[in-house]
Amino acid sequence: MEDSSEYCQGGCGNLAKRELGGYCSVCFSITSPTKDSDTENLKKEVGSAKAKSSHKCSPRKRLLSKSRGKTCAFCNKRITLIEGEMKCACGGTFCTKHQFSKDHNCHYDYRSDASKKIEKSNPKVTSEKVTKF
Repeated sequence: MEDSSEYCQGGCGNLAKRELGGYCSVCFSITSPTKDSDTENLKKEVGSAKAKSSHKCSPRKRLLSKSRGKTCAFCNKRITLIEGEMKCACGGTFCTKHQFSKDHNCHYDYRSDASKKIEKSNPKVTSEKVTKF
């Protein structure tokens, strides 16, 4: 990649790109006419690609669903990779502030779940009432 130290012709002080005719991206978008033949051709190509697309939802909905990421079920705060996601037994995903059941008003019954697990893992052992000889 060639390092060019040419500045924008618009006078903004940013570095220019050769592909944009000596303008930076901001000045190019301001100075370029909106009815340019290249942009019209590009819009037509994008429109035909959209028509051929077999997705059921609109592109805007797809972008929003991808960009939102995982959020806390209690406060809707975005959960970052560093924080990690805390999955509760009630099925929700929570941030570090609401990870414990008392912090997000969890309705899951941990006590009955624990007793069921103990019953399954420890079957009842009974001896015969009458001993056989």
